[in-house]
Amino acid sequence: MKSSRILIIWVGMLLAACGVVGEPAVADSGLLISSFLFDFSKEQYDWQADFADYPIDSAEAASYLLSANYTARPENLGNGVSAMMLTGNNEGEKLFMYMKKKITGLVPDVNYTVIFEIELASELPAKGLGREVLLKAGATYSEPKTMIENGNYVLNVDKGESFNRGEDMVPLGNIGTTEGTKDFQLITRSNGETPGPFIAKSNSKGEMWLMVGTETAFHGITTVYYSKVNVVLSSSNQQ
Repeated sequence: MKSSRILIIWVGMLLAACGVVGEPAVADSGLLISSFLFDFSKEQYDWQADFADYPIDSAEAASYLLSANYTARPENLGNGVSAMMLTGNNEGEKLFMYMKKKITGLVPDVNYTVIFEIELASELPAKGLGREVLLKAGATYSEPKTMIENGNYVLNVDKGESFNRGEDMVPLGNIGTTEGTKDFQLITRSNGETPGPFIAKSNSKGEMWLMVGTETAFHGITTVYYSKVNVVLSSSNQQ
């Protein structure tokens, strides 16, 4: 119980911080905690963007208007503030737009409990199209990649389908904003309480890949600007 209380305190403190921290800390009889805090107003931190669940045919793929860039957020959210922008026009059953980042300095071959807190800008209302776009986050010991399968680009890890958890990713809710505005709004989503933390294992080099992405179900354009991705990993060093 004491370990759980300390973990909650650490999570609250670390998710409120800015910048990026990657050094592990030990607290409460061997509870190992590492924080990775990415504030994209400062830099890109080598996050890489990619797409999945769209056709490999070049003519069909062109109509998806896929684009990703480290660029300024919409002006109503502050002039000259940078973010990771991903956009795409879904013309199939779904479209997955994601970004990934390798983290290092972990204990090799250890199971970590993972909590994300993500801040992003969306323009889709919660009572409209915003409820049809899910935000997902996850982690895995090997690099997530887009590969070809049955004439489509697909993800090589299990992100789950719709609201269901996958082995490597969990849904954090939709990206719907409050009603009454057509502008981009900043929203925050976390798996700290619902759907709850999940387990991911570091590889033999003490590395892990983080993943964040949106799964779009409606036909049309989805554009998001990621402002912050904060991650806390915890594990007992007595494993």
